Amino acid sequence: MATEAREELAALNQLTMNKCSSAPSLLDYKVVLHGECPGREVYVSFILVTELGGTRMTRRNFWMLPQVERDMVRQAFRKALSEIHAAWVVIDRKESRDLIWNLNEGKIYFTHFAPSQTFGAKEHLPSYYCHQWRDIWYWYFDLTTKDFINPTDLEEDPSRVCTKEQDDGSDLAAWDFPYPAAGPKPAWEEVGEGIIERVVDKAAVEIGAIVKEKRRRSLKGRIREALGLEER
Repeated sequence: MATEAREELAALNQLTMNKCSSAPSLLDYKVVLHGECPGREVYVSFILVTELGGTRMTRRNFWMLPQVERDMVRQAFRKALSEIHAAWVVIDRKESRDLIWNLNEGKIYFTHFAPSQTFGAKEHLPSYYCHQWRDIWYWYFDLTTKDFINPTDLEEDPSRVCTKEQDDGSDLAAWDFPYPAAGPKPAWEEVGEGIIERVVDKAAVEIGAIVKEKRRRSLKGRIREALGLEER
């Protein structure tokens, strides 16, 4: 099996075992002989995962969203990446097009996990990813500009690895999986009912259905929840 396929499969397997809600679940895989080249055999890997619904967050798609929805994407991204790190998977490929934004669910899904690193009992998660959030990860995935990144994040060395005393897995029971994303949340006054209504209208167009009042109230509730807002 090729290195990329092996890393993809290892990450998906670990995320599925940890019941990660921010990635597709691994259903099955198969490796077949495709042919032969001089001196070697060529194999093809098939990986079957659950289907995800939503909009692919290419750079263009993201920056065309209204400000309030971009903030929703960032909040959902933070929760999703935190959940993936909590399962001890580190994604080395950082492309916004690998993200799917589901407005109805208020969730970001990661869809590509190669190259990536999957850590376990013998290999410990680098301390750079342990129990903390770094705003530079927004920038890596084209969800913000470098101007809004904390300068200290740019100086961190992501190659630092935890010592056994720091992260031997013995304190895993005390972890909150996923650990909470406690970033700044916009005040209700900064969002407003009119903007929420427009976001709901956009969701109605995307799902291709006339949304009745009961459904609209449900969508608005999910939007408020994703933004950490409460009704007045």
